[in-house]
Amino acid sequence: MFGLTATELLGLSVVAALFSVAGNLLALVLREFLFVRSFERWKERRALRTVYQRYRDPIVLSGLDLISRVAEIRRAYPTNYLLAEVAAQRPTRFRANTIEIRTSAGTSW
Repeated sequence: MFGLTATELLGLSVVAALFSVAGNLLALVLREFLFVRSFERWKERRALRTVYQRYRDPIVLSGLDLISRVAEIRRAYPTNYLLAEVAAQRPTRFRANTIEIRTSAGTSW
């Protein structure tokens, strides 16, 4: 066939088989190690991006609310209940009311 002897033909088929084996091994290494690792890294990055997108807005909004609340507290500082005049005007009836509530709650058991 093609003017080749049987030994030359078998020699060529052995070389072709070796190239085929080498190609299959290379494809196996690429598929099992490189592509799997890159796919796992891609999935991890996608999961991190999903978590980031899920929690980004609530965290930013709560931070903005905290900033505005702190600014409001700073504008109104000192508040009325921290002033000495207000503390001196504390009602004494509050203490009596809490004692009455506690005793009535204790007797209802």
